Amino acid sequence: MNSDMKSWFPALVCAIAIAVVGHLTQWFGFTKPSIDAVRAEASAANAATNVRVDENEKRTTAVEATTKTQGEKIETLDARAAAIENTNQAQDKQIDALKQQTAANTQDLKEMKAHIASGGTKTAAEMQLERDLVDAVGRMSEVKVAFAESTATEARMPTSNAQAGVQAPEKYATGALKRIAIENGAIVAHFDTQNPNPNPQLRFLPTEAKPDVSQPIRWRCVTNMPVASRMFTNCELKTAL
Repeated sequence: MNSDMKSWFPALVCAIAIAVVGHLTQWFGFTKPSIDAVRAEASAANAATNVRVDENEKRTTAVEATTKTQGEKIETLDARAAAIENTNQAQDKQIDALKQQTAANTQDLKEMKAHIASGGTKTAAEMQLERDLVDAVGRMSEVKVAFAESTATEARMPTSNAQAGVQAPEKYATGALKRIAIENGAIVAHFDTQNPNPNPQLRFLPTEAKPDVSQPIRWRCVTNMPVASRMFTNCELKTAL
């Protein structure tokens, strides 16, 4: 038995050695290179994926920046549109205010002309003074319109003819009318005529100390000339101004 084992034992050892060597050869010769190739391929794929991710992030960042810029532009345009709309509304209110003022001035002139036309026996001087008063009120109406425009534009009442953009006070002189001036927040017509009270004049005063620029200015008439108060029934007569 021992002799038989001795005869085939070396052969068994050789076979085992050959099998182990073959297995190792196959592993290191074929399997390991395959694994390395797979690993290299996976690494390349990951690198490519990372590149795509980086590119996508850059694109996303660029899109976000563009979107932000466009949003800011839209906000700016919206703000400009709102400002233009507000300006248009303010201008519309100013135009309406001036239309109302012009209508009121026209009505005043009609009343005074009607008063003159219906008058009884008057002297030539009295009739001339009435005509001068009518002419003065017409000229004052022009100043009132300029006064309202300046108030609406500057958001404050003008304090002089120059600030309202009208001619100098003395440029309005005609007949008994000496001057029309913006003074002390009022429009004042000064006359050189016989009058029971000194310094004969006709005044138009805003009813509000600080008129609302979006609303028409309402005027109050005050005079120390009895003839003017008779011609213009809404004009308050005072002995001293």
